Amino acid sequence: MVSAGIFREYDVRGVFGKDLTTEAAELLGKGFGTYAKRNGVKKITLGRDIRLSSDALHDSIIKGLSAAGMEIIDIGVCPTPILYFSIHHLKADGGVMITGSHNPPEFNGFKLAIGKETIYGDKIQEVRKIIEKGEFEKGKGSISKYDAIPHYINYLEKNFEDGRQKTEDLR
Repeated sequence: MVSAGIFREYDVRGVFGKDLTTEAAELLGKGFGTYAKRNGVKKITLGRDIRLSSDALHDSIIKGLSAAGMEIIDIGVCPTPILYFSIHHLKADGGVMITGSHNPPEFNGFKLAIGKETIYGDKIQEVRKIIEKGEFEKGKGSISKYDAIPHYINYLEKNFEDGRQKTEDLR
Protein backbone atom coordinates (compact mmCIF):
# COMPACT_ATOMS: atom_id res chain seq x y z
CA MET A 1 0.00 0.00 0.00
CA VAL A 2 1.13 3.56 -0.72
CA SER A 3 0.52 6.52 1.58
CA ALA A 4 -1.88 8.97 -0.12
CA GLY A 5 0.03 11.80 1.62
CA ILE A 6 3.04 11.46 -0.70
CA PHE A 7 0.97 12.55 -3.70
CA ARG A 8 1.47 16.32 -3.53
CA GLU A 9 0.36 19.12 -5.84
CA TYR A 10 3.49 19.16 -8.03
CA ASP A 11 5.30 15.91 -7.26
CA VAL A 12 5.30 12.67 -5.31
CA ARG A 13 7.42 13.19 -2.20
CA GLY A 14 7.98 11.76 1.27
CA VAL A 15 10.46 10.68 3.91
CA PHE A 16 12.50 7.78 2.56
CA GLY A 17 11.97 4.59 4.55
CA LYS A 18 8.85 5.97 6.24
CA ASP A 19 6.14 6.98 3.78
CA LEU A 20 8.31 6.72 0.65
CA THR A 21 9.63 3.17 0.44
CA THR A 22 11.11 1.06 -2.34
CA GLU A 23 7.78 -0.80 -2.46
CA ALA A 24 5.96 2.51 -2.95
CA ALA A 25 8.41 3.44 -5.71
CA GLU A 26 7.73 0.19 -7.57
CA LEU A 27 3.97 0.76 -7.30
CA LEU A 28 4.48 4.34 -8.47
CA GLY A 29 6.34 2.98 -11.49
CA LYS A 30 3.41 0.69 -12.29
CA GLY A 31 0.89 3.47 -11.68
CA PHE A 32 2.72 6.16 -13.63
CA GLY A 33 3.58 3.66 -16.38
CA THR A 34 -0.12 2.82 -16.67
CA TYR A 35 -1.13 6.49 -16.67
CA ALA A 36 1.56 7.26 -19.23
CA LYS A 37 0.62 4.37 -21.52
CA ARG A 38 -3.04 5.42 -21.43
CA ASN A 39 -1.88 8.88 -22.55
CA GLY A 40 0.09 7.59 -25.54
CA VAL A 41 3.51 7.48 -23.88
CA LYS A 42 5.89 4.71 -24.86
CA LYS A 43 9.39 6.10 -24.26
CA ILE A 44 10.54 7.99 -21.15
CA THR A 45 13.82 9.25 -19.79
CA LEU A 46 14.76 8.63 -16.16
CA GLY A 47 17.22 10.66 -14.08
CA ARG A 48 18.13 10.83 -10.42
CA ASP A 49 19.85 13.18 -8.02
CA ILE A 50 22.69 12.31 -5.64
CA ARG A 51 20.65 11.69 -2.49
CA LEU A 52 21.62 8.46 -0.77
CA SER A 53 18.12 7.02 -1.27
CA SER A 54 17.94 7.81 -4.99
CA ASP A 55 19.69 4.62 -6.12
CA ALA A 56 17.23 2.35 -4.27
CA LEU A 57 14.25 4.34 -5.56
CA HIS A 58 15.73 4.21 -9.07
CA ASP A 59 15.96 0.41 -9.06
CA SER A 60 12.41 0.08 -7.72
CA ILE A 61 10.70 2.51 -10.09
CA ILE A 62 12.42 0.79 -13.03
CA LYS A 63 10.79 -2.49 -11.97
CA GLY A 64 7.37 -0.85 -11.96
CA LEU A 65 7.82 1.10 -15.19
CA SER A 66 9.12 -2.02 -16.95
CA ALA A 67 6.19 -4.10 -15.70
CA ALA A 68 3.86 -1.52 -17.29
CA GLY A 69 5.73 -1.85 -20.61
CA MET A 70 7.63 1.44 -20.69
CA GLU A 71 10.73 1.95 -22.82
CA ILE A 72 13.12 3.58 -20.33
CA ILE A 73 16.23 5.57 -21.20
CA ASP A 74 18.26 5.85 -18.00
CA ILE A 75 20.28 9.07 -18.08
CA GLY A 76 21.84 8.42 -14.68
CA VAL A 77 22.77 10.95 -12.01
CA CYS A 78 22.07 14.49 -13.14
CA PRO A 79 20.41 17.77 -12.17
CA THR A 80 16.72 18.15 -13.04
CA PRO A 81 17.25 20.48 -16.03
CA ILE A 82 19.12 17.67 -17.79
CA LEU A 83 16.08 15.41 -17.40
CA TYR A 84 13.95 18.00 -19.22
CA PHE A 85 16.67 18.45 -21.85
CA SER A 86 16.82 14.67 -22.37
CA ILE A 87 13.08 14.49 -23.09
CA HIS A 88 13.53 16.97 -25.94
CA HIS A 89 16.93 15.74 -27.13
CA LEU A 90 15.96 12.06 -27.24
CA LYS A 91 12.44 12.75 -28.51
CA ALA A 92 10.95 10.90 -25.55
CA ASP A 93 7.27 10.99 -24.68
CA GLY A 94 7.89 11.91 -21.04
CA GLY A 95 10.20 11.43 -18.10
CA VAL A 96 10.74 10.78 -14.42
CA MET A 97 13.20 12.63 -12.18
CA ILE A 98 14.02 11.19 -8.78
CA THR A 99 14.81 14.19 -6.61
CA GLY A 100 14.23 15.57 -3.17
CA SER A 101 14.65 19.05 -4.63
CA HIS A 102 15.14 21.68 -1.92
CA ASN A 103 13.82 19.47 0.90
CA PRO A 104 15.87 18.13 3.84
CA PRO A 105 18.02 15.03 3.12
CA GLU A 106 15.59 12.51 4.61
CA PHE A 107 13.08 13.40 1.86
CA ASN A 108 13.06 12.20 -1.70
CA GLY A 109 10.53 12.14 -4.47
CA PHE A 110 9.56 12.05 -8.11
CA LYS A 111 8.75 14.63 -10.75
CA LEU A 112 6.62 13.01 -13.46
CA ALA A 113 6.41 14.32 -17.03
CA ILE A 114 4.04 13.52 -19.86
CA GLY A 115 5.18 15.12 -23.06
CA LYS A 116 7.43 18.06 -22.31
CA GLU A 117 5.78 19.12 -19.03
CA THR A 118 5.47 17.72 -15.53
CA ILE A 119 2.06 16.61 -14.39
CA TYR A 120 0.49 18.19 -11.32
CA GLY A 121 -2.71 18.47 -9.32
CA ASP A 122 -5.53 16.21 -10.50
CA LYS A 123 -3.21 14.32 -12.85
CA ILE A 124 -0.96 13.25 -9.98
CA GLN A 125 -4.09 12.19 -8.09
CA GLU A 126 -5.11 10.08 -11.12
CA VAL A 127 -1.83 8.18 -10.77
CA ARG A 128 -2.63 7.63 -7.07
CA LYS A 129 -6.09 6.28 -7.94
CA ILE A 130 -4.62 3.85 -10.49
CA ILE A 131 -2.30 2.52 -7.77
CA GLU A 132 -5.12 2.24 -5.23
CA LYS A 133 -7.26 0.27 -7.71
CA GLY A 134 -4.31 -1.92 -8.71
CA GLU A 135 -5.45 -1.85 -12.33
CA PHE A 136 -2.07 -1.72 -14.03
CA GLU A 137 -1.18 -2.03 -17.70
CA LYS A 138 1.12 -4.94 -18.36
CA GLY A 139 3.95 -5.23 -20.81
CA LYS A 140 7.59 -6.04 -21.26
CA GLY A 141 9.52 -2.84 -20.84
CA SER A 142 13.06 -2.13 -21.90
CA ILE A 143 15.91 -0.14 -20.46
CA SER A 144 18.88 1.50 -22.10
CA LYS A 145 21.48 3.92 -20.78
CA TYR A 146 22.42 7.29 -22.23
CA ASP A 147 24.90 9.88 -20.95
CA ALA A 148 23.00 13.13 -21.55
CA ILE A 149 25.46 15.40 -19.75
CA PRO A 150 27.98 15.85 -22.63
CA HIS A 151 25.10 16.56 -25.03
CA TYR A 152 23.63 19.10 -22.61
CA ILE A 153 27.00 20.86 -22.26
CA ASN A 154 27.40 20.89 -26.04
CA TYR A 155 23.92 22.40 -26.39
CA LEU A 156 24.75 25.14 -23.88
CA GLU A 157 28.09 25.93 -25.53
CA LYS A 158 26.44 26.18 -28.97
CA ASN A 159 23.49 28.29 -27.87
CA PHE A 160 24.74 30.50 -25.04
CA GLU A 161 27.61 32.89 -24.52
CA ASP A 162 28.41 34.79 -21.31
CA GLY A 163 25.07 33.68 -19.86
CA ARG A 164 23.11 35.07 -22.82
CA GLN A 165 21.35 33.14 -25.53
CA LYS A 166 23.05 33.42 -28.91
CA THR A 167 20.11 34.81 -30.91
CA GLU A 168 19.60 37.97 -32.83
CA ASP A 169 18.12 40.90 -30.98
CA LEU A 170 14.38 40.71 -31.59
CA ARG A 171 13.62 44.32 -30.59
